[in-house]
Amino acid sequence: MLKRVRVIAWVLVGSTVVLVAISYGLQQFMSPPPTAQQATRSAITGKFSLIDHTGKSVMEQDFRGKWTLVFFGFTYCPDVCPTTLDKVARLMNRLEKDGENIWPLFISVDPERDKPAVLKKYVAAFHPRIVGLTGTAEQVKAATDAFKVYYAKVKQKTAPDGYTMDHSAFLYFMNPKGQYQAHFSHHDGVEKIAKRIRGYLGN
Repeated sequence: MLKRVRVIAWVLVGSTVVLVAISYGLQQFMSPPPTAQQATRSAITGKFSLIDHTGKSVMEQDFRGKWTLVFFGFTYCPDVCPTTLDKVARLMNRLEKDGENIWPLFISVDPERDKPAVLKKYVAAFHPRIVGLTGTAEQVKAATDAFKVYYAKVKQKTAPDGYTMDHSAFLYFMNPKGQYQAHFSHHDGVEKIAKRIRGYLGN
């Protein structure tokens, strides 16, 4: 009798495990796959711990409640960086009142040369709301990892100090929760970006 009870008990346990497994499998099968935005949002965390152009330590949490427009570059950049920051300045002016809810952040991938004082002078030449950010090599690496940004030091005899920086050139638009919302190519014009941003702000 006892043996029979044990058999019945094991059958019940086994049946329960099978039912749970089937239920979980159906749940996984019926769950819709993540959208491209959800997948990107999981990959791009937007976390950083850096130093701004006034010498103050800042983290991504300091910008919670505001939208941020993030660009990675360096002050010795001869073309893409100044062109993009000029675009950001024109974009901020075009957005007018809507621009007051956005903080443009310029994160340097060249911490060796881009100290806070250098960044302060550099960003001031474009727009008063642009915040320059730098840090140690480790801090910069962590920030680029959080945004999935490529950068590399490249030897170049004709460049200042014998090197330049190769890097990706996207503008990342992060929502007030610090989550990825969209990104823009350096080929996108001010009008196109402004229209998309107004759409996000309206929602």
